[in-house]
This record gives sequence, C-alpha cells and structure tokens, in this order.
Amino acid sequence: MTDNGYQTSEPEILRPGASSAPFFLTGEDNLRVVVRTALAVTITVEGRVLDPCGTVVPFVQTCAVAVTDRSAQTFNFRAGDGWMLDLTARVTIGTPEIGQTYIQIRVARGDSAAAVNIGTLVQGYVTESDDLSYPGVPLKASVEGPGIVRRVGIANPGAGANFTITVPARTRWRLIAVNAQLVAGAAAANREVVLTFDDGAAGFAVVPAGVTQIATETRQYTFFQGAPRGAGTQSLHVIAPIPFAVLMAGFDITSSVVNIQAADQFSNVNVLVEEWIED
Repeated sequence: MTDNGYQTSEPEILRPGASSAPFFLTGEDNLRVVVRTALAVTITVEGRVLDPCGTVVPFVQTCAVAVTDRSAQTFNFRAGDGWMLDLTARVTIGTPEIGQTYIQIRVARGDSAAAVNIGTLVQGYVTESDDLSYPGVPLKASVEGPGIVRRVGIANPGAGANFTITVPARTRWRLIAVNAQLVAGAAAANREVVLTFDDGAAGFAVVPAGVTQIATETRQYTFFQGAPRGAGTQSLHVIAPIPFAVLMAGFDITSSVVNIQAADQFSNVNVLVEEWIED
C-alpha cells in the first residue's frame, strides 16, 4: 500500500536474459536446420544459450549434405534449455556461391514431420565467406537478390534431332544467352534454326534466327538479349535476340530447325543463366 492509498504489485523479477532473448528453449524444442543445395557442403551451426541458472552454454552442430538436387535436407538437434542468445551458420566444407546453398534454421516444438514451427532464426544463402547470424540478419527468400550466373550445357543430341534444355526441379532461371553449333549434312535444303520456349505444357515464345543455312555449312548460333538479328559477313556466326525470360522448373528451351535433315548435327549446346534455388 502506498501513501496515497493505492494498491501496488510487487516489482516484476525478470529471469536472466528474458528481456533481450525472445526464444526460450525447453526439452521439447529443437533447432531445425533445413538445407537446399546444388553442391555438396557441410554447414556448421554455432551459438550460445543462457540457461535458467544464468550460465552461458555454447553449442556446435555440423550438418553434412551430399544430396545436391536442391531438395530440403533436414537436421534436428537440441541446443539446451534456456534463452537463445546468438547463432551463426557457416559453410565449413564446400565452395558454394550465392544462389547455390540456401538454409533455414527454425525453432521447432517436437522432432517429427508434424513439429510446430515456433519461429525462424535465420534464412538465406551461405558461402565460404558469407555467414548467417541471429540476431540481426533479416530473413531472405531464396529468389531474393542476385543469383549465381553459370553456364549449363547438355549432351549433343543425335543426328537429325533437335535439342531441349529443361530447367531442373526446384530451380529458377533468368535466361541470358543460348549458344549452339549446327553442322548441316550434304542433303540439299535451306534450313533455319528456331528457338521455342514452353512451360512443359504449352509454348509461349518463338524466336527464329532469321538466317538460312545451306548443305554442308557449319554455323554457330548465339541468342541473347538485345542482340540485332543477322549473320557475320566473313564468318559463319549468327546472332539473334531473345526476350527477357524468367523460367521456372520444368520450362523448356528447344530448337526447332526448319527443314532439318537426317545428317544434321547440333553440338556445343549451352545456356548462360542467372540461377536461384526455388524454395
């Protein structure tokens, strides 16, 4: 009771760390590390927990991932009882670049597939030199920011056959360029290389090279954004424009050669893309 007659409550006593650390871990809680990667890596997770007695307890956990198809690989571990003070995730084995290894670390109640997600601590790409840390680093979607720019090639198709390049599962591409060489056989015909784009079910863009290729001729075709359509006057190189295209998993880039002949042969088929993991 105060001098003015009002009833007051007892002063609130905060447990150690409660005011600054929002995640209190109990025996039912796990740290759930989810890794999606395009190459083999080992992720090391390190951090500190303030236990109910006021002792700072460090923890370290390694997660080795050999599955490189960008599917979710999940690791659960206990960090101990107490308040989560800080956490860092880094690559300790492997050389991924931005766009290749994406991780999420969550606080999960339980360790089964039906575990309840209490909160997400970190989320984003990691490399040899780029760590993720909690607290302080914002959560990022897997398609946010720049991806990795890389060349993707395919095996040569058979003679007389066109080629198809398909965006892999759990992947998003921004198409930059397409390159291919066509060696025409001896059969007399005026060929024209055409690129088609589809979503796996229906086409949505067709790009003709606009140049005729005759029998026994070898031409190198390069399609890229902003290119003028035409052929070299002293060389057998052909350039043609392609539209700005963001391609989802399962989309196809396919050649369709007008008047293709049985001995015509494609080789050196490559695309240059900016790539992200599709979470």
